[in-house]
Amino acid sequence: MTKTNNENKKNKKRIVVFLAGLAALALVVGVWAYYSAVHTISNGLKTATYEKYGSELVEKFTPEIDWKAGQTVAKEVEVKNTGDGDLYVRVKLDETWTFADGSNKPQFVMGSDVADFFPADSSEGVENGSVVYKEIVNDTKWIFDDASGYWYYKTKLLSGNSTDLLLKSITLAQDTNLEGDYTIVKYYTEADTQPNADNIGSDAETQWKVYTGIVPDGAKHVRSVSAMDDVEYAGASYVLTITSDVVQATNDVLTEWAGLPDSVKTAWGISE
Repeated sequence: MTKTNNENKKNKKRIVVFLAGLAALALVVGVWAYYSAVHTISNGLKTATYEKYGSELVEKFTPEIDWKAGQTVAKEVEVKNTGDGDLYVRVKLDETWTFADGSNKPQFVMGSDVADFFPADSSEGVENGSVVYKEIVNDTKWIFDDASGYWYYKTKLLSGNSTDLLLKSITLAQDTNLEGDYTIVKYYTEADTQPNADNIGSDAETQWKVYTGIVPDGAKHVRSVSAMDDVEYAGASYVLTITSDVVQATNDVLTEWAGLPDSVKTAWGISE
């Protein structure tokens, strides 16, 4: 019985030693687990300081399929900051006409044709220039640069905010020619049987010959053909292209947008 008690005491000592070993092991494991957790949190804090940048060009516009001279169409344009960081904003306008005969009116190059691009009002277009009046509504909030053709928003665009409207509407000038210019050409022939319509020449006996004034003696058949010399804007398609350009609001804008006007730099409070 005494021997058994001694053995039990030895076993208890072993158990205590074993448990102590487990405790030491648990302590080591606990230290490594804690170290790993700190490392993860550290990375998380770095990620949390990252700012996402994003923007959206917002437009309210209803296309017009029968645009008449003097008619105004709403075209509201603004830029929204959809990211986390502040932005600098600029906007550019360009236009193109495609005529019924498939030809195109050369696109105006802003900076050299500013006067051609902006009619003074909606009553008449610019001679050899634009016939579309653009209603700029907030030139106190925007700065226009002749050289680049961009409108610069005068203040930083904060996260979640939208710019003041730049453009409110466009109007087709009242004096815009939507009918085209027609020319009437008159023909006669002395042939008993009418020649084919495309058989046009100087021999009135066998061909259609052009004449002016009264019908020539000897004419047995006459006809007149109307042709549009200048299609002008009849049946034409108009496209106003709006380009928004944004950059994060830091001095890096001086590199990104080279040639930034002094008036814009002053408004933004930045310098070289």
